[in-house]
Amino acid sequence: MGSLRELFGPSHKEVWAELAQQIDAQFHDGGWFGVSNVQSEVKDWIITLDTYTVSTGKSSVTYTRMRAPFVNPDGFRFHIFRTGFFNELGRRWFKTMDLEVGDPDFDRAFTVRVVDDTAANHSVIRTLLADPGTRALMLAQPSFSLQAIDNEAWPNAQFPAGVDELVFQVVGVIKDRERLKALFDLFADLLGRLCHASSAYEDSADVFLQELAAPGGTVVRSGVLMWDGNAPRRRAAKGLGRLKEPRAVGPLLGVLSDEDDELRQRAIVALGEIGDRRAVPFLISRLRDSNQLVQQAAKNALQKLGEEKLVATLEAALRGDPTSLLELKQFPHRKPIIQALIHTVEDGGPFLAWAAQALAALGAIEALPLLEQRKHRVSLSDELKELWESSIQKLTAFAALPRTAGAPPIETDTLPRPADGSVPSTDTLPKPADG
Repeated sequence: MGSLRELFGPSHKEVWAELAQQIDAQFHDGGWFGVSNVQSEVKDWIITLDTYTVSTGKSSVTYTRMRAPFVNPDGFRFHIFRTGFFNELGRRWFKTMDLEVGDPDFDRAFTVRVVDDTAANHSVIRTLLADPGTRALMLAQPSFSLQAIDNEAWPNAQFPAGVDELVFQVVGVIKDRERLKALFDLFADLLGRLCHASSAYEDSADVFLQELAAPGGTVVRSGVLMWDGNAPRRRAAKGLGRLKEPRAVGPLLGVLSDEDDELRQRAIVALGEIGDRRAVPFLISRLRDSNQLVQQAAKNALQKLGEEKLVATLEAALRGDPTSLLELKQFPHRKPIIQALIHTVEDGGPFLAWAAQALAALGAIEALPLLEQRKHRVSLSDELKELWESSIQKLTAFAALPRTAGAPPIETDTLPRPADGSVPSTDTLPKPADG
């Protein structure tokens, strides 16, 4: 092994492992048969360095590749590469437009190709390549190919809709550590410019709103995290709260049922900072969220919105305070209070039986099936079992009470209509006596 290292130099795995240490990244050893990679988290993106091999049957070519998924709602496609044979091939195969950026050295060395010839796409490319330092770093690369790839074209694509990949690739396995470091810096710079055309994006409410609406979730391939769509959404929720952006109320309310606990928590904190009372009923339903940090965030936000008494009354009711059980009826937000209590029953825990009592006190017959379903599955003391049974009995009796039927809306669509332009005659109607 030592003689081979002296003959061929260090393996690419050794170089890449050292690179990962120097740039504060993670090295994943693929073993004898797997593919090793280096992953670096830069702001909201995960950049992955790896290799892949294309076989033609008689021969094979190995490429070094750097890639990162990014939100691409407009489906913007481009390819930047060293000018050469691909120029003619690309013109024959693809309906594309070649652009120049106004730098003679760069325009001679590189071909910049966009799929859709629009002014907006030209603007993105020029923003992407506006910095002379960025162009200089690209010119320093002996070979270069960068493109935005539609993930739908990839086999077994698992990325959410609207998420594509920015991909750099060159032929061969790069073992020059300094070149790899320069490529990581260049790739991160280009990725940031592509995703955020404005240098002031860190405090842009418009960008935060776009990020909050972007796809969430994560994608793991071969045990390696490739995409984390939750990170930018969390950052966006926090930013919108810091800016107290009133336009964000609706979008923030829209993520209160998201699977990501931290996103729910940050959205609730942001709603408290914005201070719009439209959020009150939605926050009440999160007082008994499955995550305790979310519960505390909802409590704090409601207190900021002037609902201290409601929060205190609900907490006391869940400790069995009989006065608070009666006071719950006095609050106007009956439906979200019931929803919070149902969450408590669903999640179990020490407040289970008292939540059932509170539901009975509110006459929440919609919770009756849940209480019936859970009565043989919960482990309670004899005293709490009696509370549970009495709650079911109260709701059952309440459900059996006769109710006044509400006046049904009158359907007028099928009623006869006069012919168009006609007016009913009034000749036969009774007339008042003269005088």
